[in-house]
Amino acid sequence: MKPRDIGERTKAFALRIIQLYSALPKTTEAQVLGKQVLRSGT
Repeated sequence: MKPRDIGERTKAFALRIIQLYSALPKTTEAQVLGKQVLRSGT
């Protein structure tokens, strides 16, 4: 495992979390849960 490997993987994970958040419906419930996932995943 390369030292930079974990940095690349965590950045890719954060970008996927952001994509997930933007794909959620605009309902209040989805936005509340999405914000929690966004904060914990980035």
